[in-house]
Amino acid sequence: MLLSEKLRVGSGAVWGKMLRHPFVLGLGDGTLPHESFRFYMCQDYIFLIEYSRVLALAAAKAEGLETMKRFAQLLDATLNTEMELHRDFCTECGIDSHALRRTVPAPTT
Repeated sequence: MLLSEKLRVGSGAVWGKMLRHPFVLGLGDGTLPHESFRFYMCQDYIFLIEYSRVLALAAAKAEGLETMKRFAQLLDATLNTEMELHRDFCTECGIDSHALRRTVPAPTT
């Protein structure tokens, strides 16, 4: 059995709760309030910044060049592709760059 399959089987109760979470259901059926989605997108922006820091640290601390290269590639993709896509989508959703920069991370973020 693959590791992913073992993890999926072992997380059955939590997996089901995640799929039935009100945010996920509302996002799926179109009933999620715009403000909830806006909050999520702003928090996700903060997450991507911090995730980029983690990738940079991982590249710096990696023992081998191939591992360093992989983390550097992930960092580049996150900073230069994912972040741009995220900002563009936020703009389409009415979230301007000032709102993103003013976002304060929630405790769960």
